[in-house]
Amino acid sequence: MSLSILNAGYKISSVAQNFVFDSNNISDCQASDIWYRHEMYRFFGKIPKLEELHFFKTSRFVPRDIANELGYSGKRVFHEEKPFWDAENREIALGGRSIMRYMDQSRHSVYVVVVAEKCEPIDWVYNYFANVHVKEFTIISPCRRDMHNSFSSTKVLNTPGISIDFVYSTLIREMVERKVHREDDIFFFMRGFAAEREVFRAEEVVNAADVRGFGCQQKPYCSSPCRSIYQPTALHLPDDWSAFSLQHKEGQKQTLGMWISEIGAVVPRALVPVCYGKSFAFRIKELSNHDPQVWRNLESSLANVSIPVANFAERSWAMLLSPPLAAEVNVALLGHAVSVLGRNGRDTTMDTSVLKVQSEMKGMLLWNRSGRSY
Repeated sequence: MSLSILNAGYKISSVAQNFVFDSNNISDCQASDIWYRHEMYRFFGKIPKLEELHFFKTSRFVPRDIANELGYSGKRVFHEEKPFWDAENREIALGGRSIMRYMDQSRHSVYVVVVAEKCEPIDWVYNYFANVHVKEFTIISPCRRDMHNSFSSTKVLNTPGISIDFVYSTLIREMVERKVHREDDIFFFMRGFAAEREVFRAEEVVNAADVRGFGCQQKPYCSSPCRSIYQPTALHLPDDWSAFSLQHKEGQKQTLGMWISEIGAVVPRALVPVCYGKSFAFRIKELSNHDPQVWRNLESSLANVSIPVANFAERSWAMLLSPPLAAEVNVALLGHAVSVLGRNGRDTTMDTSVLKVQSEMKGMLLWNRSGRSY
C-alpha cells in the first residue's frame, strides 16, 4: 500500500508520530514508519481505518526505480529476531495477553457476563475483576444470589436449566441484531466457577481482546510429560482442528469441520486458536467477521444440548471471534513450533500424546519452554 501511494506521487503523514516521509527519506521507515513492525499497534492497538490517516499530494510523482534504488518493496516487513515482534508472537500463541496497549481506553466499555450452571459461590469473580473498570456486570444463574459483594452495576437473571454455550450464542445473536454497542466495546463471557487450570489476569484478557479482538482466560495446557518438555500454545493446525470428532450415541461420526460448515462459517486455512474453559473476552467488532445468519445457526445448533456439539463450540469460540491471522504472522508462528501435539515425526510418543480430551487436542503447536525455537 505504501509503495502504491508513493508511486502515485503522494507523501504519507503518520498520525502515530510527528513525522512525514516521501521517497527522499523512505529508508527511515524501517525505524519509525507506521507500516512496519506493527508500529501502529504500539500506538493504536489496531491498524487504523483509512480515514484516520492523512495523505497529501507532492509536486512530482515518485518513479518505481527510485523505490527500487532505496530497497523499498512496499511490503510489510516483520523481523522475527526483533524483541518486540518476537515477544508479541509469543503472546499471540498463548492467547490471553498482549504486550501492546490501546492508546485511548475511553473508546470502549467492558461488559462482564457470568453464567453459572449451579448454585456454587461466585464471590471470587468480583476479586478477579478488581482491576478492570466494568460498566455492566450480569450474572445468569439458576438460583437467586446474595449480591452484597457485587459491583454497583450488577444485575441478576434467574434462568433454570441453562447451557453455557447456548446462553453465549443467544447473547451474541442479540448483539448482532440489536446493534446497541460500539465496535470497540469488550464483552467478557465467564463460566461461573473458578478455573481448575492456570489463567491470565482479567486485565490481561481484556487488553488482549482490545488489541487483537479476542482474549482467552485459561492458559494453554498439555498433559504430562508434554508440559514438562514443551510450551503448549492455543494454536492448532487447521487440518487436525477440522478433523476433531466425538462419537454420537447413534454411531454417526461428525467432525468439527463439518459442524462449522453446517452453521455457515468457513473452515479456516491458517492456524486456528482454541480457548478452553469457556471464559473469554472479545471485541464487538469481531461479530462482523461472519454473516449474521452464522450466529443464528449457531444458536439453533446449541439449543439442543449434546456432548459433541458442546465440545465443538468450546473449540470454536476463539476462531469465530478472532480476526484471521495475517499471512506473515501465520508463517512466523509456524516457524517457532518445535513439535505438534499428537505428532512426532512418523510416530506419536507419550511426550506429545493427547491424554485429556477435555483440555487438549491433536494438532496443537508446541514450542520450547522458553517460547523460542532458536
